[in-house]
Amino acid sequence: MKRIVPVLLAGVVSAAPIAQSTPTLSSMEEARGVVVRALAALGPAATAGVTDAVAVRGTGTFDLAGHFQSPQPVISSPRPFEEHLLVDPGGQRVAYESRYAGPDGVAHALRWIRPDPETTILVLLANRVAIRMSAAGADFERRTRMLPGVFLQAALTRSASLRLLPPGPDGQSRVSFALESGEAITAEFDRESGRLTGFAYLADVPLDGDSEVRWTYAPYRETPIGPFPGGYRVEVSGRPLKTVIFEEVGRPAAEAPQWSVPDGIVLPPPLPPRPPVPAPAGPGGPRVVEAGPGVYRVQGLRGGFHVLFVEFEDFVVACEAPTSWLELDEIPASDVMPGATSASLSETYLRLIRETVPDKPVRYVVLTHGHGDHAGGVRAFVAAGATVLAGAAVRPLIARAVTEPHTIHPDALARAPRPLRFEAVTSPRTITDGTQRLELLPVEPNPHADGLLAVHLPALNALYVADVFQPFNLQRGPLPAERPLMRVFVDWLDRAGLAPDMVFTAHGGGMATAEHVAAVRSGRSSR
Repeated sequence: MKRIVPVLLAGVVSAAPIAQSTPTLSSMEEARGVVVRALAALGPAATAGVTDAVAVRGTGTFDLAGHFQSPQPVISSPRPFEEHLLVDPGGQRVAYESRYAGPDGVAHALRWIRPDPETTILVLLANRVAIRMSAAGADFERRTRMLPGVFLQAALTRSASLRLLPPGPDGQSRVSFALESGEAITAEFDRESGRLTGFAYLADVPLDGDSEVRWTYAPYRETPIGPFPGGYRVEVSGRPLKTVIFEEVGRPAAEAPQWSVPDGIVLPPPLPPRPPVPAPAGPGGPRVVEAGPGVYRVQGLRGGFHVLFVEFEDFVVACEAPTSWLELDEIPASDVMPGATSASLSETYLRLIRETVPDKPVRYVVLTHGHGDHAGGVRAFVAAGATVLAGAAVRPLIARAVTEPHTIHPDALARAPRPLRFEAVTSPRTITDGTQRLELLPVEPNPHADGLLAVHLPALNALYVADVFQPFNLQRGPLPAERPLMRVFVDWLDRAGLAPDMVFTAHGGGMATAEHVAAVRSGRSSR
């Protein structure tokens, strides 16, 4: 269980672990003095990312369990990791690139680019796809605050909210401040040198509730731009997320590849304005489509994420309890859907189910696996009275999610607690009313997630699956980064004697056909 005692500061929640004294002018001035001293201790590096361009390259490990994406829920799964951060404050440009390979063989290589104040581009390098993102403005600050000078300047611009806190357990100085967005941060400083050593804040983390996100800097060392941390470590509720050593710190090259979309990757035209939550999908919002009698697909519940529900005589079965994605690389972390909470996406899903099938309760919610984006909205379904069906390995994670405090964004379960009803699916299970039929099939073995389930719809000769199969261009074949895991899935289909006409997918285009399965089986790969 997490041990966090949040403090209410200026109407927001701070991650300070002990109570704060009554704010006074003296407290504000003393806190400001701590921040000013820390900036002076940086020397020339104080301007890195503030007025001077800077490039930082780091290597280390990214632990999938920190983001609830490991094969076994909450069990540490560190992977080799590399990242690049380039900041050009004069041009209001920033670029961030990260690379690691998952234990399932899938390569994760992302390049996030903000070439100007109005544009944000996400490049999926491994899949050679570029996506325009709707939000841009605040991302620049959230991405660049990993630089100590930028972080400290952010604190100074909010001087009225600065408060001096009692010293930490090792005698370090501690101050808190509130950002203009209302989020509060507690920063820690070395007592002797005055340097910034780390900071913490609270975030609404799917499956984890009120969670302390803590950044700790490695000891400072001399670099071409002055004293700079040797790296950093990020923990979420005490779970390791990233441990990074800075290999290079200096000025960015004008021709650095991270500034641009690689040749051969097509950048789509600008997006229309994004609808407000709770209609959090891409252009036009989510769309319910009847795939067959009583079988409904929700296309674009959020950009690139699709779910499915099935109507029976007296009840409904929902597949997945989705949530949005929290960008923990940012400071503080923000959701890819502005204004979203850990519950809002599944609340929207439930609303769409009720609008489509107004007189029947959701009796079951099927979790294909325990990864955060697929199970992080489970509290909304528990609050609605649904029984959770999932692999046995997922149960500890869901039991934790249901009981953890949710005070940052109180959801329906926080307002009216209900006990978890969970049934483990360890072998094929059928749900039927004599007419409608749905089968839950464990996909074993697989390297992606323990307890992974596929949903079989015999009347349509169709499957719903998550992550292990993606639609692709049939002329080009499956993308190299996705092929190993897709091959695992097709091998499982063959062993199970399944030959679906359609494969409904949680990600990508949302639907594949028997031709896609055959292409993976034949070994065709992307050019």
